[in-house]
Amino acid sequence: MRKAIFGSRRALRGAVGLGAAVASLAVFAGAANAQVFVIAPDQPVNASCPASPPASSTLSTAINSANTNSDSVNTIVLTPGLYCPVDAAGQTTLTIAKNLNIVADHSFQNTQGDANLAIEGTDVVQNNNAMFTVPSGVTFTLEGSDAENDPNNGALGGIVGVQAGGTLNLYGESVIGNGGAGALFGVAGSTINVNESNIDINFQTGIESSGVVNINHSEVTQNNEDLTIVSGGVFNVNNSLIADS
Repeated sequence: MRKAIFGSRRALRGAVGLGAAVASLAVFAGAANAQVFVIAPDQPVNASCPASPPASSTLSTAINSANTNSDSVNTIVLTPGLYCPVDAAGQTTLTIAKNLNIVADHSFQNTQGDANLAIEGTDVVQNNNAMFTVPSGVTFTLEGSDAENDPNNGALGGIVGVQAGGTLNLYGESVIGNGGAGALFGVAGSTINVNESNIDINFQTGIESSGVVNINHSEVTQNNEDLTIVSGGVFNVNNSLIADS
């Protein structure tokens, strides 16, 4: 069962953010050289990912298709439930090879934007990489889901590691209960944009970066450390709550 505290941390997914996200999904779907995948979950939302990595995952399969098709940008639409991403080696580490949006199917949401959607790290020993890695020249967007329970304690991030020249965008996202040096981790030359999102209750640092981090209308709270600004890092905070408790 997912921990009850994780099920209630979507306070910032209000009507404004929801409307903007619906509009953005329409733009994704209508863009030239773009493909949209609508996928089913691996488990019901009140279940857990298996302790041993499954042989395949609907999200991993869709990401692999997006990485290898001829489209310049792809959008994966998540329907309600729990997603348990794995790579070919059986670990929850996936490289986003080109521009990709992973967004919630908002037709299932209420006015608070609660989609009952989660992407969870399987409870296995992992390598030092994050669940998702964003390389140079790639923009990766996560919108409208919980990214949670990745136990990776490596040095390169828990949920998303952003390399130099890579960009991560969060919209209406909750990043909760993860390990790693930073649940979101960026090296010098990376960019992380956090919009209307919660970065909460992570076991080490909520966001650690030596690149540029922009935090807008968001909460970064109750992490072991909320923000770690590595030498050379620039953090811009606007109308947001940064607090240990």
